[in-house]
Amino acid sequence: MNRRHFAISLGLGVAGFASRVGASPLDKLATEVIRAAVDGAEFKPDAIKPARVVEHWRAATNSSWQWLERSELVAGEWSLTGITQPVHRETGEPVDGRDDVDYLTASAAPAGLLTAIEGGADDYCIAVEGADAGPAATPLRRARHGRPASHWLRNLNASELRAWLASLEPPQADVAGMTYLEHLTRDHGFDTLYVAMLTEVEQAKLHGAAHHGY
Repeated sequence: MNRRHFAISLGLGVAGFASRVGASPLDKLATEVIRAAVDGAEFKPDAIKPARVVEHWRAATNSSWQWLERSELVAGEWSLTGITQPVHRETGEPVDGRDDVDYLTASAAPAGLLTAIEGGADDYCIAVEGADAGPAATPLRRARHGRPASHWLRNLNASELRAWLASLEPPQADVAGMTYLEHLTRDHGFDTLYVAMLTEVEQAKLHGAAHHGY
């Protein structure tokens, strides 16, 4: 018998005893025990009102063509939501249009994308008003002091982290005797390559988010 089945059996036992002695507090306890065991069988994020959606843009190429791709964060997953019309890498001519494809206009791309590409990056993220801010913080991760943070959060790259951090204001969590970079990568499981690209202010915010249970 695993812990979930044990909890449900315990709850049913308490409920039976409560019905015999007419103890309403025990009825409530039984209900809470069963609910906690059943809810624990499936991840259910905290019920919060999402604040923003994060757009992820990247420059894509193949042997002949180049274009821009836009993805959006939906329920914690990146979903491709559009591409610009590919242009030939040598001639600059656009590919023949297709009736079944509604291409994004290049002007839809965020202003900083071109600067990021010119600086050597091939992707760019931006937080915009929308409907989804990624997975919610959970009491379970908060009780572990955010160690580790969620798999989703630990797998965002630097630009994705920067855009996501711009979409929320987590409680502050300080460090002592070490840097945020050291603590985030050693104790919270983040990738050193990506965290090192964040500013110290962003690292501090990420640390607060991890401790808050994201």
